[in-house]
Amino acid sequence: MDTADADERANLVPLIDCMFFLIMFFMIVTKFTPDELQIASLLPSQQGQIDDDRRSPPLLPEPQATIAILPIGMPREAQPSHYEALVTAQERDHRFGQRVEMRVGGSAGIEIDATALALGAGDAACEREMGRVHAYLAAELGAREIAGEARADQADVRIACCSRLSWSLAMLALDGVRAYERDRASAPTDAMTLADAREVTFTAPPIRNSTRYALGDEIHTLVHLR
Repeated sequence: MDTADADERANLVPLIDCMFFLIMFFMIVTKFTPDELQIASLLPSQQGQIDDDRRSPPLLPEPQATIAILPIGMPREAQPSHYEALVTAQERDHRFGQRVEMRVGGSAGIEIDATALALGAGDAACEREMGRVHAYLAAELGAREIAGEARADQADVRIACCSRLSWSLAMLALDGVRAYERDRASAPTDAMTLADAREVTFTAPPIRNSTRYALGDEIHTLVHLR
């Protein structure tokens, strides 16, 4: 190789050193702020030091009285797979849905003869079962009554019925709640007073076969409702 060619070759080592120094400089002094942090900085927050009298109170769930309707013989301490097996056994023996249990919150439930209810109004057995349900709901709702509050300000009622059971059982619970409200209305004989009664809602049934033990999960939730 000619000596003149070697002298004309550029020495890139100082240039590379300068590039590394510049990269290190920008890495140290530059701060990258994610878009999420920019959005979060615009949102209200309770973090930081604020006066106690300015602190927002925690959001508490609205009080509710939950009526759960589920197959008979479902213990509280069980796994979804166990509930699934119990229902399967009742269906195999053609016993499923003949007798059901109604619970209000975590209180002890009442056993209902669904076959008697199927006989319809006017039958003595049907009227007896409806009377038992009305009396049970009146006792449970009365125990949860808020003294001095108007009917519309009482705790809302939520009815949750197992999706495998007849929808008429949920309507039976609604009828019991409305009878309780009617008896405590200012004019019990006026049906229009129910417009001022407490709110009653129904829990939407889950999607069938959404999980391996979909029915067991549903019953597990109903058993442990408060």
